[in-house]
Amino acid sequence: MKNASDSLQRKATAITGCGLMHGLSVLALALLALGGCTAKEEEDGKKAPPPPLPAEFLSLDSRFIVEKMVSGAAMPVKLAFAPDGRLFYTELQTGNIRVFQGGALVPTPFATLTVAPGSESGLLGICLSPTFSTDNYVYVQCCVPVMGGPPHKQQIIRYSASGNTGINPTVIVDNLPWADVHNAGNLLFGPDGKLYCTVGDAGNPALPQTDNELAGRLLRYEANGAPATGNPIAGNPEFCRGLRNTFDFCFQPSNGLIFGAENGPNTDDEINLLAIGKNYEWETLPMGTPTSAIGYRVRHYASVIAPTGIAIHTGASFPGGFANNIFLCSYDYSEIRRLRMSGPSLADVDSEEVFAALDNGGLDNKPLDIVQAPDGSLWLSTFTAIWRIRKY
Repeated sequence: MKNASDSLQRKATAITGCGLMHGLSVLALALLALGGCTAKEEEDGKKAPPPPLPAEFLSLDSRFIVEKMVSGAAMPVKLAFAPDGRLFYTELQTGNIRVFQGGALVPTPFATLTVAPGSESGLLGICLSPTFSTDNYVYVQCCVPVMGGPPHKQQIIRYSASGNTGINPTVIVDNLPWADVHNAGNLLFGPDGKLYCTVGDAGNPALPQTDNELAGRLLRYEANGAPATGNPIAGNPEFCRGLRNTFDFCFQPSNGLIFGAENGPNTDDEINLLAIGKNYEWETLPMGTPTSAIGYRVRHYASVIAPTGIAIHTGASFPGGFANNIFLCSYDYSEIRRLRMSGPSLADVDSEEVFAALDNGGLDNKPLDIVQAPDGSLWLSTFTAIWRIRKY
């Protein structure tokens, strides 16, 4: 009992050192020690250890806890938060747009689309209008079937949210490239108010370097679906080219730069800084392309990790040192990696570590998307669940 008595004595000393009730007997001091000094303990960092990890998780940074918010999910491939805290997400193969609100999944889907079949085909990206609080617009990128197809096509479709129901579906972008694989499919509004989306090479490595094609590119539109003003080619939605399959991208919250998670073939997975007019060299850079036209690679992976979701944290509600960190999902390893960033553009990698590791057996725990919620927590989707990671 030596350790317990030593601890008790230290607590008693701490209490008397604070000038509290000098006339108390030793027994009274012991009783006070057993009863608390909770605030003091919290100041000293002496709080209970975090709860055990769920069975799906092998490890997590010890300063955080993870909670399952949606169980039995059906491939929730992309996540988007509304300003009011609702989570909207897409189910790849069912074509359902779902809403999670007030701690529970809304039973009826927001909307359901008919999707084109394929191993990487279905309902992909989702985002909300920057002025969602007033216009209630929800945008999705979907692989839709074409009579007599394949080939099929992709569309960007806008819904109006009437409560938790999508109404007035309107196709604002039509006839985007489609294939069984490499459809990319992330969709986000940028700080410039423009609508950005990625399209993969549609299984044809020649297309990303072919003029007048849209495959293998980051595209930029006005909110109404017209090619954005200021693009490299007037009347063309191309923002940059030479991409194989940039499954996800995000905007740096401090400076608005775009970071993309690019899937290579048998090697060359990358994080790219996606800049206007740049070429990212897939598959073969055309002869005569000047070096100044080649885009910047933030991180190159010599062996395949299959990057999926990517997010950059603001630091809000997280411990110190997390602002401007990149969180990158590895499909192959079932991991979330944390990259500390620095430099004038916050595009220099200082270090990389495994922030969380999930059980890599089978497909259930393969990470698909990761986003920062309005409260600062990270939300992660896998094939069968949606998780919240927050500071403990």
